[in-house]
Amino acid sequence: MSKSWESLFSCDKCGEPLAIKVIKGHKDLVTVGKCTKGHKKRFILSISELDEWAPALDPHFFKCVRCDTPVSVTPLHRGPWVKVIVTCPVHGKNEIRLVPIRVYNAMPRNKELATPAPAAPAPAAPTPA
Repeated sequence: MSKSWESLFSCDKCGEPLAIKVIKGHKDLVTVGKCTKGHKKRFILSISELDEWAPALDPHFFKCVRCDTPVSVTPLHRGPWVKVIVTCPVHGKNEIRLVPIRVYNAMPRNKELATPAPAAPAPAAPTPA
């Protein structure tokens, strides 16, 4: 069965995209989001469908709740959880978001960050004069 994950990550009242603030649970994850107009939405995501909804979650987790701008993040691993400190470049406000480490690692942005960069070619040896 195909689901529209993007519609799930949109506000039910105004249709704007949500910024996801909290994801907690183990098998069924309670997810809390908020749009820039201040409407809140709570819904359940199943961990068994993680590979399907993680790509849709990614842009909604790494953005400011107030202005929809991409944020910089500092992850702090705490056992099975990641406490993410997000900083908006517009507001400069630090905010803490909580997510299970399994979900955090499944988001495409984090997979790219975890992929090591290709090795640079070794510099050419100097030629004797």
